[in-house]
Amino acid sequence: MHTRPLACPEHGQASTRGLQHMAASSVFLTSHERHHAYQTVIPSNIIMLNNTYSNVCHEKVRDKQVRDERKYMIKAAIFDMDGLLIDSERIIMQGCIEAAAAIGIPYRQEDYVELVGRVWSDSSRIMAQQLGGADKMQQVIDGLERFLAARDHAFPLKTGVVDLLAAYQARGIRCSVASSSPMPHITHRLRHTGVLDYFEHLTSGQEVQRGKPYPDIYLLALDKLGLPAEACIAFEDSELGAQAAIAAGLRVVIVPDLKHPSAALQAQAHQVVADLAQWHKTHDCLREGGLAAEA
Repeated sequence: MHTRPLACPEHGQASTRGLQHMAASSVFLTSHERHHAYQTVIPSNIIMLNNTYSNVCHEKVRDKQVRDERKYMIKAAIFDMDGLLIDSERIIMQGCIEAAAAIGIPYRQEDYVELVGRVWSDSSRIMAQQLGGADKMQQVIDGLERFLAARDHAFPLKTGVVDLLAAYQARGIRCSVASSSPMPHITHRLRHTGVLDYFEHLTSGQEVQRGKPYPDIYLLALDKLGLPAEACIAFEDSELGAQAAIAAGLRVVIVPDLKHPSAALQAQAHQVVADLAQWHKTHDCLREGGLAAEA
């Protein structure tokens, strides 16, 4: 007598219930043999089904990971300039301290930090208040100009800049600058340090009505790139700059310069690193443009 296994409607394979029925009720087997068949046939079939289910689950997880990586794939990076790409803030601060001292006014790092990341209209107003009036501020600015002219307005690059820009260029990740500095300063400093050609677009604080921490400069930079915020990442050294990037919907990597970010800002940032070399070293630029997909 031939007994046909009960077929599974979905897979066309013997169902667990069918195999159980065959094993337990076959008239050709003794009770001991039926018990042995029940113990061996059924578990092996369950293992097969479990393995199939496991493979399907792994495929779904892998598909989700691929979708997540594509979602977070970076197409462009937007960089601040002073204090991030170029080590200019410390030099300018020293020039301000010396110029203020020359006219008998003490000026400290804590005072200068209040200016970092701001457009000139905002920083000049604050500086005038710090120094006791617009006249004294102008004397300090004149002294600063002489200090910088003696250096040919030249500043060194920060650690890791060239390697990161070169890696992004090699992967087709577009690079842009969003700096509060006037455009002539941006082009001069980037050209002098030899990195100007890495950048597709330059955006100056002079081009927007509101400076950092408002998002205007980053929104304009995104408009020039023609990309949504989720396709880009920003790099900033200052709190005001990081706040501007976040307000524009960007993930921001903070590379502190003169002042470490507050705990509240660190919680909002994508990551805080010591320098761009650390970012480049600890992130797989070849896979995700230097951006981990956990954000």
